[in-house]
Amino acid sequence: MKVGIAGFGTIGKPVAAALHRGIEGLELAAVRSR
Repeated sequence: MKVGIAGFGTIGKPVAAALHRGIEGLELAAVRSR
């Protein structure tokens, strides 16, 4: 997955970073809700 994200290049980096942050946020929320 990280290799695919890197393949987007400079334009995709902010989008990939936002997606990564969103995924981490969902994981944190899931851990808290247990």
